[in-house]
Parts: sequence; C-alpha cells; structure tokens
Amino acid sequence: MGCLRIVAAIPLGLLAMGATVALCESISHAAFPTSDEMRAAVEALMKDPQSSAARDAVLAAIPTAPVLSFASLVIGWALGAAVGAFVAVRVAGALRLGFALAMAVLATATVGINLFLIPHPSWMPLVACASTFGTALFAGLLGSKRPATPKAS
Repeated sequence: MGCLRIVAAIPLGLLAMGATVALCESISHAAFPTSDEMRAAVEALMKDPQSSAARDAVLAAIPTAPVLSFASLVIGWALGAAVGAFVAVRVAGALRLGFALAMAVLATATVGINLFLIPHPSWMPLVACASTFGTALFAGLLGSKRPATPKAS
C-alpha cells in the first residue's frame, strides 16, 4: 500500500494542480473577458508557434488587457501549485519534503513553459515563478505536518 501511495502521489498532485488552475483560469476569463485583438493574436500564435509576426501581435495586444487579468492568472497558478503540492504530500505519506520540493519544481516548470510559449508582461515571469515555487513548497510543508494524536485517558 505504501509503494502505491508513493507512485500515485505526483500524478494525483499534478491532476489536482491542473484542475485548480483550470477552475481559476475559467473564473479569470469570466471576470476579465479576452479582447478580440488578444484572442486573435493568441490563436495565430497557437497555429504557428514559430511565427514572429504572431508573437509580435500578442506583445502588441498585451496593453489592451487589464493588469488584474494577468494578476489573476498568477494567483491561479500559485493556488494550483499549492493544492497540487498539498495533495501530493498527503497522498505520499512518506518522504514528504521530497514530494513538496518535486511538486514545487514541476509546478514552476509548467508555469515557465507557459511563459516561454506565450508572451506575457515583463513582470510576470519573476512573480509567477517565485509565487508558484513558494506556495507549492509552503503548502507541501503545511501538508506534511502530522496531526497531533490525542492522548489516551
């Protein structure tokens, strides 16, 4: 049973992280609808990721989006990382610090890939990576705390 928990911890943590990020991003998109200019630029970039014209179009459309829309993405990524790390360390039951660190690295890597593939405002990479790594590590450490056992009377 212990081996199964260790094997399942990271995949379940990633699943929890992905579900949380998806929920947060859907709330963000509902609160801050994407402009037609940004939507067209991102769609063009997704069709041809190597196109410098598409990247330039996304960069040109960034000022049309409210700063809060980008901040809400960072919050969603950090919250997803925290939930994923918490789930992973609770499922693992052993080596909890290692699982917290692994989830922090994986969460930061997924955010880094997103930031690399799609242009974002210049402040986002540092803030997103630092907050994602920090919240994942903190939540993992929080999840690794063992509950106090009641004393027998």
